[in-house]
Amino acid sequence: MGNLKIKVIVNPASGGGATRGRWRRFLLPLESRYGPLNQEFTSCPGEAVLLTRKALDEGFNYIIGLGGDGTFNEIVNGYMEKDKPVNPDASLSLLPSGRGNDFLRSVRGETGATKTLDLVKVSASGRERYFCNVSSFGMGGEVARRVAKRGNLLKTAYLAKALSAILSSPARRVRALVDGREEIRGDYWVGALCNGGYFGGKMKVSSKASLEDGWLDLCMVRKVARRDLLPLLINSLTGKAPEGSETVRRRCRSLTLEPLEGGEFPWEYDGELGKGRELFYTVVPGVVKFRIERWT
Repeated sequence: MGNLKIKVIVNPASGGGATRGRWRRFLLPLESRYGPLNQEFTSCPGEAVLLTRKALDEGFNYIIGLGGDGTFNEIVNGYMEKDKPVNPDASLSLLPSGRGNDFLRSVRGETGATKTLDLVKVSASGRERYFCNVSSFGMGGEVARRVAKRGNLLKTAYLAKALSAILSSPARRVRALVDGREEIRGDYWVGALCNGGYFGGKMKVSSKASLEDGWLDLCMVRKVARRDLLPLLINSLTGKAPEGSETVRRRCRSLTLEPLEGGEFPWEYDGELGKGRELFYTVVPGVVKFRIERWT
């Protein structure tokens, strides 16, 4: 990678606040590999976007996030501008210290290897954001909404919020347009658009998803009686339920999604709560240079 100028962006609030007391031991193996590291700490949501852009403007060419999927999402949004990296020679990495750490489960390779990864751009209400892993609506968005209201939660509390959403949130009537051609309408409990294969803390929602193939995988769970919902969700959101009467699966490069009724339409991307009701997703292939690091 040539001469590395490294910036580490630490989110001490990640992992339900657990990173605050353990960030130092994450960095010790990197310091033995690279020497002294330049660190910055986030103090509020969204700050990693600004810190990343500032670091790139200052000539740093290797940005390492220490936090969860949400932290890395912010770093990616600081790294990208108009579907291109601010500095195409710069690389990113992530030391996982979040609740779920789902993104890295889809990254394969040896320590030190550099991968070229796809991103997804989502446009809603005149605002564009990028994400690396998975965006979901319905129950997935409802979990993100409830967590956002409570702030950082430990994993057990997060799981409690997820169970509460399953028991109480309604199905949503939506229209999905797949690659501008196929229209799908109906009532769905949850939908997930996958760049990576995992979300929700180790749930393998798509066995075909790859961060490097230029494709997205869509999974939507149709409305059934609530008493039948939990086993259906487990099978659908762990990749065990194929396309059928209760589960819709498609591979695509773009997706338009909109609710067909009023009320809240909760959705999220990489665990971050989204805003807007008509969503347009498109894959941005091969734009992130990602270097695999290990902290052990």
